[in-house]
Amino acid sequence: MTLSIHYPLKADKSLTPRLGPVLTSVRATNAGYTDSAGLYAIASNEVPRFTHDADGSSLGLLIESSRTNLVTYSEDFTDASWSKIENGPGEITVTANQGTAPDGNLTADQIDVPAVSGGVDFTLLRDSVSNAVNAYRTLYVKALAAGDVGKTIHIYGNTANTNTAHVLTSDWQRIEFNDSGSHLTFGVLGTNYTDGVSQAAVSFLVWGAQMEAGDFASTYIPTDGATVTRNSDRITVNPNGEGFNDDHTGTWYIRMSHYVWPPDSVEYAMYYAGNGATAGIRGRTGGTQEILANTDGVDCFIQQANPAMVSGVMQRYAVRIAENDCKAYADGSLIAADTSYDPHGGGAPNLFELGGGGSNDATRWNGIIEEFAYWTDYKDDDTLEGLSDGSIPPGASLSNLIAVTRRTASQMRPEQRMKKPRNSLRSFFE
Repeated sequence: MTLSIHYPLKADKSLTPRLGPVLTSVRATNAGYTDSAGLYAIASNEVPRFTHDADGSSLGLLIESSRTNLVTYSEDFTDASWSKIENGPGEITVTANQGTAPDGNLTADQIDVPAVSGGVDFTLLRDSVSNAVNAYRTLYVKALAAGDVGKTIHIYGNTANTNTAHVLTSDWQRIEFNDSGSHLTFGVLGTNYTDGVSQAAVSFLVWGAQMEAGDFASTYIPTDGATVTRNSDRITVNPNGEGFNDDHTGTWYIRMSHYVWPPDSVEYAMYYAGNGATAGIRGRTGGTQEILANTDGVDCFIQQANPAMVSGVMQRYAVRIAENDCKAYADGSLIAADTSYDPHGGGAPNLFELGGGGSNDATRWNGIIEEFAYWTDYKDDDTLEGLSDGSIPPGASLSNLIAVTRRTASQMRPEQRMKKPRNSLRSFFE
């Protein structure tokens, strides 16, 4: 038995696999991501989001739960919904469309702040949002000119002494602040406030204001006169038995990263289910990882172990689910084992999902998935370790692996070459 399902999402930027059934993207709204030019872009309804870093390098498939931007004019800071408030220095001046925004268009507004001498001085711009729940505020900012680089601005909700001070640079940066107060407020605070400053006049560009209920900042959701909701991403397929063992056993590999673990969270990196059986890799509050296989109510293991899933870090997991022999590796280390699993019952999976655990939106992954692979057979420990530490690529050919092994051996010292090599090359492809 060999590799039966392979989705190299980062490399191929497609839901069409190299092996296995084609995935379907379900999202009833537009959604933002970073394109291959490093610019903010919009994916249309149902279109998957293959996102990139600021340099345009592919990161993988972006999956998020539903969020609403409560700021009604996220790019027009001249609108009356943005109030100017000040004490001492004079009001902020806002001029529309003075710079190129993160999406490449001339829609960034210029903010001119008069000199703030310190004390209780402040000059600010505040949105009309009134929100009582825990919320993240985010804003794209950039110094207008070289003379503005290194100067400080502040962002907060309702309370000035609870703010984030931000030093302006010549590049666009997305700054954020999280608290339970209402409003999104930004500008410059005097020295009597926490992290306040005394400084000369400063000018900067702003774009993409967002305020969303939740414990982390999600991708930007544009608004123009009303709040806007981005629906959650669901990446699923009914495999109709294709590729998976009926008893949900086999070997899984996944490479993924996660945003931040909020309270009371259970989010799936991968999941498949059907006919009384389920299997998946999920994280809980604080990054606690759980590997789950269950047929007719009998668990293989639900493992809460170290090392934890680390927010913002790409990690590899390789898992074997077999009768009386379940093991899980993360980044080259064994994290869980179970020698008492009986995979009886169950039947062919009728749902496979990346980045979710069914229709419940609370199970969305909120992060990036680079790659997923599945084998119907049970890989040995060396192979699991190699998959999880990156030394064995899931889709590599045997000749490529032999070449890598030879090249690695040629770079070793003589005493290192005598060490026993991995015994998993043959079993990996058999």
